[in-house]
Amino acid sequence: GPSGSQFGILACLLVEVFQSWQMYRRPFIAVLKLAIPIFILFILGLLPWFDNWAHLFGFMFGLLIAFAFMPYLKFGLIDRRRKIIGIIVSLCLSLALYIILILVMYVMPVRDCELCQYFNCIPFTSDFCENMGVSIKRNSTYNSF
Repeated sequence: GPSGSQFGILACLLVEVFQSWQMYRRPFIAVLKLAIPIFILFILGLLPWFDNWAHLFGFMFGLLIAFAFMPYLKFGLIDRRRKIIGIIVSLCLSLALYIILILVMYVMPVRDCELCQYFNCIPFTSDFCENMGVSIKRNSTYNSF
Protein backbone atom coordinates (compact mmCIF):
# COMPACT_ATOMS: atom_id res chain seq x y z
CA GLY A 1 0.00 0.00 0.00
CA PRO A 2 0.91 3.64 0.06
CA SER A 3 1.96 3.76 3.71
CA GLY A 4 5.66 4.16 2.91
CA SER A 5 4.98 7.25 0.83
CA GLN A 6 2.65 8.60 3.50
CA PHE A 7 5.47 8.31 6.01
CA GLY A 8 7.63 10.17 3.50
CA ILE A 9 5.07 12.98 3.54
CA LEU A 10 5.14 13.00 7.35
CA ALA A 11 8.92 13.27 7.20
CA CYS A 12 8.55 16.12 4.72
CA LEU A 13 6.32 17.96 7.19
CA LEU A 14 8.92 17.43 9.88
CA VAL A 15 11.62 18.86 7.61
CA GLU A 16 9.41 21.86 6.96
CA VAL A 17 9.27 22.53 10.69
CA PHE A 18 13.06 22.19 10.96
CA GLN A 19 13.66 24.45 7.95
CA SER A 20 11.50 27.22 9.42
CA TRP A 21 12.56 26.64 13.03
CA GLN A 22 13.43 30.30 13.58
CA MET A 23 9.97 31.45 12.51
CA TYR A 24 8.05 29.43 15.11
CA ARG A 25 7.30 30.88 18.49
CA ARG A 26 7.37 27.41 20.09
CA PRO A 27 8.98 25.01 17.60
CA PHE A 28 9.11 22.12 20.06
CA ILE A 29 5.30 22.06 20.15
CA ALA A 30 5.20 21.77 16.34
CA VAL A 31 7.71 18.90 16.42
CA LEU A 32 5.73 17.20 19.17
CA LYS A 33 2.50 17.51 17.16
CA LEU A 34 4.18 15.60 14.35
CA ALA A 35 6.23 13.18 16.45
CA ILE A 36 3.31 11.77 18.44
CA PRO A 37 1.31 10.55 15.39
CA ILE A 38 4.49 9.23 13.76
CA PHE A 39 5.31 7.26 16.91
CA ILE A 40 1.75 5.90 17.15
CA LEU A 41 1.81 4.83 13.50
CA PHE A 42 5.14 3.05 13.98
CA ILE A 43 3.65 1.23 16.98
CA LEU A 44 0.63 0.25 14.88
CA GLY A 45 3.10 -1.14 12.36
CA LEU A 46 3.88 -3.91 14.85
CA LEU A 47 0.48 -5.45 14.13
CA PRO A 48 0.07 -8.04 11.36
CA TRP A 49 -0.33 -6.85 7.78
CA PHE A 50 1.39 -3.51 8.38
CA ASP A 51 4.82 -3.20 6.83
CA ASN A 52 7.00 -1.30 9.27
CA TRP A 53 9.98 -1.66 6.92
CA ALA A 54 8.08 0.37 4.32
CA HIS A 55 7.22 2.90 7.03
CA LEU A 56 10.84 3.19 8.15
CA PHE A 57 12.44 3.55 4.74
CA GLY A 58 9.64 5.74 3.41
CA PHE A 59 10.26 8.03 6.37
CA MET A 60 14.03 7.98 5.84
CA PHE A 61 13.80 8.73 2.12
CA GLY A 62 11.17 11.40 2.73
CA LEU A 63 13.42 13.03 5.30
CA LEU A 64 16.50 13.00 3.07
CA ILE A 65 14.77 14.03 -0.15
CA ALA A 66 12.80 16.78 1.60
CA PHE A 67 16.01 18.25 2.99
CA ALA A 68 17.42 18.30 -0.52
CA PHE A 69 14.50 19.57 -2.58
CA MET A 70 12.19 21.61 -0.36
CA PRO A 71 12.48 25.37 -0.68
CA TYR A 72 13.84 27.09 2.38
CA LEU A 73 14.45 30.54 3.77
CA LYS A 74 17.96 31.82 4.32
CA PHE A 75 18.85 33.70 7.47
CA GLY A 76 22.31 34.96 6.58
CA LEU A 77 25.40 33.67 4.81
CA ILE A 78 26.27 31.05 7.44
CA ASP A 79 22.75 29.63 7.29
CA ARG A 80 22.97 29.46 3.49
CA ARG A 81 26.25 27.51 3.63
CA ARG A 82 24.84 25.17 6.26
CA LYS A 83 21.80 24.44 4.12
CA ILE A 84 23.85 23.85 0.96
CA ILE A 85 26.03 21.38 2.85
CA GLY A 86 22.86 19.74 4.18
CA ILE A 87 21.51 19.40 0.63
CA ILE A 88 24.68 17.73 -0.61
CA VAL A 89 24.88 15.39 2.38
CA SER A 90 21.22 14.39 2.14
CA LEU A 91 21.48 13.65 -1.59
CA CYS A 92 24.58 11.52 -1.04
CA LEU A 93 22.94 9.67 1.86
CA SER A 94 19.75 9.02 -0.09
CA LEU A 95 21.75 7.64 -3.02
CA ALA A 96 23.79 5.44 -0.68
CA LEU A 97 20.64 4.20 1.05
CA TYR A 98 19.04 3.43 -2.30
CA ILE A 99 22.08 1.42 -3.42
CA ILE A 100 22.21 -0.46 -0.11
CA LEU A 101 18.53 -1.34 -0.35
CA ILE A 102 18.92 -2.59 -3.92
CA LEU A 103 21.83 -4.76 -2.80
CA VAL A 104 19.98 -6.13 0.23
CA MET A 105 16.73 -6.78 -1.62
CA TYR A 106 17.98 -8.15 -4.94
CA VAL A 107 21.68 -8.99 -4.94
CA MET A 108 22.15 -10.49 -1.46
CA PRO A 109 18.65 -10.93 -0.01
CA VAL A 110 18.39 -11.49 3.71
CA ARG A 111 15.98 -14.38 4.18
CA ASP A 112 16.95 -15.87 7.53
CA CYS A 113 16.88 -12.90 9.89
CA GLU A 114 15.02 -14.10 12.97
CA LEU A 115 14.94 -10.70 14.68
CA CYS A 116 13.89 -8.78 11.56
CA GLN A 117 10.41 -10.29 11.65
CA TYR A 118 9.74 -8.70 15.05
CA PHE A 119 10.02 -5.25 13.51
CA ASN A 120 6.95 -6.01 11.38
CA CYS A 121 4.88 -8.00 13.85
CA ILE A 122 5.30 -8.80 17.53
CA PRO A 123 3.68 -12.17 18.31
CA PHE A 124 1.48 -11.51 21.33
CA THR A 125 0.07 -15.04 21.05
CA SER A 126 1.47 -18.18 19.48
CA ASP A 127 -0.40 -17.70 16.19
CA PHE A 128 -0.72 -13.90 16.11
CA CYS A 129 1.84 -13.39 13.34
CA GLU A 130 1.63 -16.86 11.84
CA ASN A 131 3.09 -15.90 8.44
CA MET A 132 0.01 -13.71 8.02
CA GLY A 133 -1.43 -16.25 5.59
CA VAL A 134 1.20 -15.54 2.95
CA SER A 135 3.01 -18.32 1.18
CA ILE A 136 6.07 -17.46 -0.84
CA LYS A 137 7.04 -19.64 -3.76
CA ARG A 138 10.67 -19.59 -4.71
CA ASN A 139 10.01 -20.84 -8.26
CA SER A 140 9.42 -18.41 -11.06
CA THR A 141 6.08 -18.58 -12.87
CA TYR A 142 7.39 -16.84 -15.95
CA ASN A 143 8.64 -18.74 -18.96
CA SER A 144 11.96 -17.75 -20.38
CA PHE A 145 11.90 -16.75 -24.01
